[in-house]
Amino acid sequence: MENSMTDVRKVPKDSMEEVILHTAEDMFLSNGYNGVSTTDIARKVGCNQALIHYYYRTKQNLFAKVYERKIQSIFDVVKSRLGDGISFEEKIRRVVEIHFDFLMENPRLPLFLLEEARNNEEAIAIIRRFMSQYKDELMSVLQKSIVAEVERGTIGEISAFDLIMDIASLNVFPFIVNPIVRNIVRLDEEQYRSFLEGRKREVVRLIMCRLKK
Repeated sequence: MENSMTDVRKVPKDSMEEVILHTAEDMFLSNGYNGVSTTDIARKVGCNQALIHYYYRTKQNLFAKVYERKIQSIFDVVKSRLGDGISFEEKIRRVVEIHFDFLMENPRLPLFLLEEARNNEEAIAIIRRFMSQYKDELMSVLQKSIVAEVERGTIGEISAFDLIMDIASLNVFPFIVNPIVRNIVRLDEEQYRSFLEGRKREVVRLIMCRLKK
């Protein structure tokens, strides 16, 4: 997001809501939930505060909309790619890759969530509310697949929760240590992207090894 303000006179009315949303997302990620006000967002967008309130009413609603869309987007992709007719191994591979690709598109999100989890219960409560709409369905689908594979003798015992925790922790770690990798190891953009693609393949391999009986 550029530092210069948006010229609201040149933005179609039906696009202003999106401009506000993307600006708010960038500011929340940069400054934290408590470090941003609707006045700040209005100033960055180049509109008056009343317009922010017209579309979203409150900062809480604006924050909720940003993360509702993010959470829904990843779960929609997971659901669309985990249909019947694919093997359990392929399902797990897709879950790992979809989640990792999501993090590559949102690399600041893990550190933001870590910081908010420690310091801001209000922000985390908003995110938790939207997560709860999707996690039970995902857990149920995975647990059924796991039980079926265990009964076939193809994998060892593991709960869907533990499997998701294994995947999430392995996927998130490269983004948590991003400042170290980029600044100490000194990788340029192309090298860093190659590093991430390599980590994605390695996470798939590690999870598959974890599931072997």
